[in-house]
Amino acid sequence: MHYLYRWRLFGLPVTRCPHLLEIKKQLNLLQNLYNLYNSVIDSISGYYDILWLELDIEKINSELMEFQNSPVKERDIKRKSKQVIAEWDNKMFVFANFKTRGELLLRGDSTSETIAALEDSLMIFGSLMNNRYNTPFKTEIQKWVHYLSNTTYIIENWLTVQNFLLINVLRIKLNCDVIIDTEAKRFSNIDKSWVRIMAQAHETPNVVQCRVGDEIMGQLLPHLLEQLEICQKSLTGSREGETVELTRPVMAEGYVEVWLSFLLKESQLSLHQVIRQAAMDIQETSFEIIAFLSTYPAQCCMHIKTPMDFEWLKQFRFYFNEDSDKMVVKVTDVSFTYQNEFLGCTDRPRQVHYDFGLQNILSVLRTLGAAKRANPTDTESTIVMHVLRDMNLSKLIDEDKPLFLSLIEDLFPDIQLDKAGYPELEVAIDKQVIFLMIYGHHIWIVLDGPVDAIWIENLNSVLDDNRTLTLANSDRIPMAPNCKIVFEPHNIDNASPATVSRNGMEVNLWDVNEKYSTLQMRENFKAEILRQLYSSSFPDLYRFSIQSLHCETEMLEAFVIMQSINMLQGLIPPKEQGRELTPKYLERLYMFSLMWSIGALLELEDRCKMEYWLRKHTTVKPDLPCIPEASEDTMTIMRHLMRTIESYVDKCMGTTYGPPAGKMMTVFIDHVNMPIINEWGDQVTNEIVRQLMEQKGLYNLEKPGEFTNIMDIQFLAAMIHPGGGRNDIPQRLKRQFSVFNCTLPSNSSIDKIFGVIEEGHYCSERGFSDDVKETVAKLVPLTRRLWQITKLKMLTTPAKFHYVFNLRDLSRIWQGMLNATLEVINEPQVLIKLWKHECKCDIADRFTTSEDANWFHTAVAKLIEEEFEDPKALLHHEADAFFVDFLRDAPARMDEKPEEYNLDIPKVYEPISSFHQLRNSLNNFLYTYNENVHGTGMDMVLFEDAMVHLVKVSNLFTRDEVDEIISDLIPSFKKEHPQRPPTSEALYDYFMVRVHQNLHVVLCFSPVVSEHFLSSFDMDCTADTKMEIVQCMGSFQDGVAEKCSDYFPSYRCSTHVTPKSYLTFIQGYKTTYKEKHAEVQILSNRINTGLEKLKEASESVAALSRELEVKEKELQIANEKADMAVENVKGDVQKVKDKAQTIVDSITVDKAIAEQKLEAAKPALEEAEAALQISTWTMYNISTKKAIKPEDIATVHTLGRPPHLIMCIMDCVLLLFLRKVNHVKIDQEKHYTVPSWQESLKLMTTGNFLQSLQVKIGDKEVDVMNGFRLYITTKLPNPCYSPEISAQTSIIDFTVTMKGLENQLLGRVILTEKQSSLEDDETLLIVLSNTKKTAEEITQKLQTSAETEVQINSAREEYRPGGASLDLKACPPKPAKWILDMTWLNLVELSKLEQFSDILDQARKYITDTMGEKYAEGVILDLEKTWEESDPRTPLICFLSMGSDPTDSIIALGKRLKTETYCVSMGQGQGIHARKLLQQTMAHEGQSGNRHFTGRGIKEKNYPYEKGINQDLLDASKMVQWKPLLYAVAFLHSTIQERCKVGSLGWTIPYEFNQADFNAAVQFIQNHLNRMDTKKSFPAYDTPEVFGLHPNADITYQSKVSRGILDTILSICPKDSSGGGGETQEAVVATLADDMLERLPADYVPFEEIEQMQRVISLVRSTLTDLKLAIDRTIVMNENLRDALDCMYNGRIPASWKKCCNEVTKWMKDDITSPPSEGVYVYGLYLEGAGWDRRNMRLTESKPKVLFELMPVIRIYAENNTAKDPRLYSCPVYKKSSRTDLNYIAVMDLKTRQPTEHWVLHGVALLCDVK
Repeated sequence: MHYLYRWRLFGLPVTRCPHLLEIKKQLNLLQNLYNLYNSVIDSISGYYDILWLELDIEKINSELMEFQNSPVKERDIKRKSKQVIAEWDNKMFVFANFKTRGELLLRGDSTSETIAALEDSLMIFGSLMNNRYNTPFKTEIQKWVHYLSNTTYIIENWLTVQNFLLINVLRIKLNCDVIIDTEAKRFSNIDKSWVRIMAQAHETPNVVQCRVGDEIMGQLLPHLLEQLEICQKSLTGSREGETVELTRPVMAEGYVEVWLSFLLKESQLSLHQVIRQAAMDIQETSFEIIAFLSTYPAQCCMHIKTPMDFEWLKQFRFYFNEDSDKMVVKVTDVSFTYQNEFLGCTDRPRQVHYDFGLQNILSVLRTLGAAKRANPTDTESTIVMHVLRDMNLSKLIDEDKPLFLSLIEDLFPDIQLDKAGYPELEVAIDKQVIFLMIYGHHIWIVLDGPVDAIWIENLNSVLDDNRTLTLANSDRIPMAPNCKIVFEPHNIDNASPATVSRNGMEVNLWDVNEKYSTLQMRENFKAEILRQLYSSSFPDLYRFSIQSLHCETEMLEAFVIMQSINMLQGLIPPKEQGRELTPKYLERLYMFSLMWSIGALLELEDRCKMEYWLRKHTTVKPDLPCIPEASEDTMTIMRHLMRTIESYVDKCMGTTYGPPAGKMMTVFIDHVNMPIINEWGDQVTNEIVRQLMEQKGLYNLEKPGEFTNIMDIQFLAAMIHPGGGRNDIPQRLKRQFSVFNCTLPSNSSIDKIFGVIEEGHYCSERGFSDDVKETVAKLVPLTRRLWQITKLKMLTTPAKFHYVFNLRDLSRIWQGMLNATLEVINEPQVLIKLWKHECKCDIADRFTTSEDANWFHTAVAKLIEEEFEDPKALLHHEADAFFVDFLRDAPARMDEKPEEYNLDIPKVYEPISSFHQLRNSLNNFLYTYNENVHGTGMDMVLFEDAMVHLVKVSNLFTRDEVDEIISDLIPSFKKEHPQRPPTSEALYDYFMVRVHQNLHVVLCFSPVVSEHFLSSFDMDCTADTKMEIVQCMGSFQDGVAEKCSDYFPSYRCSTHVTPKSYLTFIQGYKTTYKEKHAEVQILSNRINTGLEKLKEASESVAALSRELEVKEKELQIANEKADMAVENVKGDVQKVKDKAQTIVDSITVDKAIAEQKLEAAKPALEEAEAALQISTWTMYNISTKKAIKPEDIATVHTLGRPPHLIMCIMDCVLLLFLRKVNHVKIDQEKHYTVPSWQESLKLMTTGNFLQSLQVKIGDKEVDVMNGFRLYITTKLPNPCYSPEISAQTSIIDFTVTMKGLENQLLGRVILTEKQSSLEDDETLLIVLSNTKKTAEEITQKLQTSAETEVQINSAREEYRPGGASLDLKACPPKPAKWILDMTWLNLVELSKLEQFSDILDQARKYITDTMGEKYAEGVILDLEKTWEESDPRTPLICFLSMGSDPTDSIIALGKRLKTETYCVSMGQGQGIHARKLLQQTMAHEGQSGNRHFTGRGIKEKNYPYEKGINQDLLDASKMVQWKPLLYAVAFLHSTIQERCKVGSLGWTIPYEFNQADFNAAVQFIQNHLNRMDTKKSFPAYDTPEVFGLHPNADITYQSKVSRGILDTILSICPKDSSGGGGETQEAVVATLADDMLERLPADYVPFEEIEQMQRVISLVRSTLTDLKLAIDRTIVMNENLRDALDCMYNGRIPASWKKCCNEVTKWMKDDITSPPSEGVYVYGLYLEGAGWDRRNMRLTESKPKVLFELMPVIRIYAENNTAKDPRLYSCPVYKKSSRTDLNYIAVMDLKTRQPTEHWVLHGVALLCDVK
């Protein structure tokens, strides 16, 4: 027994004796030394008796080493154990005060350190226990392990009770008014026991001594914990989890939305009865408040001080009216009927960003360490309190902060929470940030914008302790220690809990007391006055606006406040102006800011309500003028920003850009809400806009990481009201703007505005008659009425997207009316003509159908009939006229330049007398233009429709073109405005004025066009034939337009035919005609030439025959003479030979001289080449840096002898254009070649020289050869192109259709079967002859059947939506229960086809019998055979499944073929290596492994593994262990892979197991073994049992594959009806949407229990409503709506609905009448992967073909178990069949006879929903 216990034995105080401990230590050491000495002496004595031959040297060495190590090891063990024991001898508890009751708590920080120290000590003792040298100390070590283990267990329970106790004390404080007496006594007993425990701890504060040998603590603490749980449940039941019994039970069966509707109505009725009874009890004379509070729900028990208190009046007040039997809710003087919503007092509804898990604890601990080191003088409690508060408070919402702060106060009762900030720390942080920005020691990566679930998950390994980014090619990029990541999202709804746990959170919410703290004024009294104004009126007004008014766009309260503050800061004049601001004046500015912040979002009617509320309710009485109701006035914005100037920025310095110095650039973004919203709910385009506004710049996409700053820029944006298929914009973008709802003026305001304008023009001072003035006064409201009814009638649709009518239409109409003069408008009839002309041009000209145009003419006639006395004269056809201002002739002026011709034409706005006159005038203008313009003239067709649809346009030119144009306008500008400086703005305005006056564009689409373009085209045909061709062109174009409209219903792809298509068609016809005509002409010429040559040949043959006879006689004579001449020639040959030798000698001499001259000329030649390069470079710079203008060419052309460099450049141009150049001559003066200047002059005189020279693709200029064609492909399955793309390209649809497939197969059959001509087949001719006789009968029957087919199709299409719309009762019964309803319905439909008539009976057998057994089995890829089909021009392309890796197979193939193989893993920066390898393989045939090579090639599917083991592996080793080990590894790998096929039954998460894993395992075994015998065969198909699965798993796999195949078939099927007369897809879905909307339940009152269901209902309703509008072409059919259209047509659930309803599970109820005594009953869970033995209540094997088994009612309750029963399987519970962490709920223990591993292999789980 330890000597310290001896003091205690006799009741004496413990006195430590250090000298006794030292003596004991020395004695122990002496004893050990003596024992060692004796042992050594004994061993030495025994050595003398051993022979040298008997010595084991190795053993002796081992013993010596053991002898040497043993004391050292024992000394270390003793030292370590003594050190730990001494540490715990001095370890004491540290206590903390609890409120004012004294030290009743274990101090949290020191106790946590104690637990950590206990764990460390236990780890040390554990290692000592495993040390083989511990024999002398083993008993002592075991004792201390027992001491420390018990101490750890007791302290952990101690802290658990302490935390539980603190939480319940807090809950008691919050619920003190409803504490039950029994529970109060229970808690009092707990408190007494706790005080007793703490008193004992104070008596014995040593950590180990206090706990060792004390059995009471081990028993009392669990008892206290149990009692505290009972108290907590009681407290929860008293205030939280209130229940109201339903008057009638509601069965949870059938459609969930139906019974939920019944449940809602029944709950409202039940609560209404409770409220009625409570109201009656209050009026009873025996009313007692205490009994009342304990009887009724909390929402019926509310207290007040006095009925007239404003704090009461502004609350929601509830009054029960017995007469109407309704509960009335009042706030101030507004009343409405209460909807009987049950409020309860439930647990506080969790935030998605809350995380208090292990990652949070780790972050706190790290921060604690840093804080401790930074503040060494602070106490640990203070540091822990500050860190816990500061690290968690930022993430809490306002409602949770008081509770959290209260918990902190209870944990640290002696420390006062300081409210002040950290001014010194903030200054230090600012300095450090500036230092880091200058010296770059830290890098902050700010990920600013929305978070989606894909890329954020990829960053998880970067955000945790790994700090590593893993790329797709397995490369790992570590993040530097000085690199930090900061996210700035609006929300983290798409982030998983794993991501949330890896990030610290800060929620930027405005505290109520801090909302107006942003008012930073230069004088304090202004800020104080405004704060009082905001505090007294803004909250009530804002609450009124969101409850009683309709805002056109959602805007957060903070943004509304900021908008009002921004307006105030702009309205309050600065102090420097010296204006005195009285409180009254500030009040007026404040009211103005309120109206244009809150009121800016409202329509006129709601603005009036808001003004009325301000006058009546606010404490700040607004000093607003009283406007009589009869009069109306408005303010109109007279200035509109019309153009976007995004590209008008210049480089200022570095990476900073901006407008010219001293300017401010305004960017106007129209339709800012148009960008598409992606699947994560984000508008990516608008996030870029927000970043530009918020950070004053953008990141450079070409230079990653470089930020381009843009300064001196401001933004203006416009958008239509969101809703009805129109998007809203992100809130973070919205906060950058001040938002105003621009409302239309009232009718009287519109009439007044335009009335004043028109009466000012048509006045007596200008000479207009009274009749004209009266007519103008009538036309003003008439125009407005016409505009309004047109707005209502002609709605915007995708097909009529330009049907947008606004005030600009009225402005343009009256702007045209102001152009008239007294000379023209001399009577009312002419004025009416002008008015009708302007209305038609500005409104009716945009109509696209004759029906719309006819409606407009009828509406105009009706309005005229209502307003004028003699409408017949005004409505006569001759009363219509067209007004133009260019009919007058220009005066003859010979001194002006031609380009100023149009400026001198008198602009008189007058009606045309005839179209003939108009055509002549326009032709004269066209002729004059073509005469004066250089280059190609304009060829226009002036038919009637083209002449009356002259449209003014602008914004046609780029920035560079505008600069060039305005520089050319400087002379004209100076002439017209000699006093104005020619600034850029003045020149641009001058240019736009001239554009509006003179520029018109004519759009044409008529057969007259083709007649015009073919009239002068030379064709070998008669005039009648040419006219028929003209008519055919129009017919073809109409036919194409009709086919385009028919194409969309069939293939869900929009195609367009445009005027450009028509013109291209005409031009293409002319080009093709020329080509074919030339080809025919060549053939004709060849034939004629051949015939002539044949004739000439026959005549020549006859003449030659005659000459032949004469020549034969002459030949005989010549032979005789030749013999005589041979002798004479021999002498002459020798002479010629001698002369030739003389010539050769002379040439040799000349060659030597020429070589010497060549050497001398080489420097000049090299200089000429260098000069050529310089000239080429100069030409490139001139052509790219500064555009060549026509006047530049003219200037060079007029120079007699231009600079030498220019002439050299033009030589290069000649070579570029393949033109002739002069022979090379050296200019001795320039030491350069003599230029070909004359040829250059000829080239420059061609009309299209400049256009040909500037030949562009994107931003690069390239040379294009003749016949160049650009082909672009897309990987999109069904792309939709705009009309612009359709007009500029030829779009070819390669979609596989049934007809196209039939034609391809027929072509193959004909190529195979056709061995002779059809004409040689007599049998076929006889059949055709017989068939001709019956052709007429067949034709008649076909006509009859066509009519019948229409009727059949109409009836058949009623069943088109697919199997989902069928009734199970109308189908054949299911042969097995395991077949899902949806699967059976689809199979029934499929079996109606002849090819699939047996599919209900068999599937695999059907494929085997009809297509062959190989089609029912997996395919093993044979790379070598595939390689044989390829060549260097036809590469192999592998499509890799998850887990597949063909690299090793490809390398092995290369070795067998003795071909070099190169591998490159594609990724960022790998392009250069891939190109290098491609160049090598192009030069030398080889292989290249590359996952990104595309194009024409042999495409193969590479699966994760190959069944079977090849011979190479089997021959790798001869050892007997090799074969079973190799088989085991292969079997394991196959098992792992095969389980992936069955989805979540095999693996919860689809892990990637690839070929590399298998190869690595084999290589590991191969390193130890050699060879073995051969395993020859494996089964072709593996059953699920092989992989530890139930046979039903194969059904799951086959169903999954079949579902994928059927979905693919549905996706490629045409979506129209099968024949004429059937309903279209849109019509079918529209009918289905109407039916679903009719059956959809009404919106629920949004209480939290069914909030998720309400979200689903709202989404379904909005989707169906928008889908109907999109089908009617009222709104655009976006991607989500198109998906909903196709899914509903195919009987599937739209993707957006699936995403929303993931949280909504199936709710059902069994026949149970009462709740359990403890716990809950759960019904509706499905068991997957196993069956359920209902008799024995345990798991069993699944029934054959039963995939899911409905579990009986399960009672779930809590049980305090520390040991796990091995007979229980921990079965995971998921919401859906997708087993992810988002769907995971909990674990449920189920009984089992088999080992739990059996069910793990089966993948057994419980599911809430199996759909």
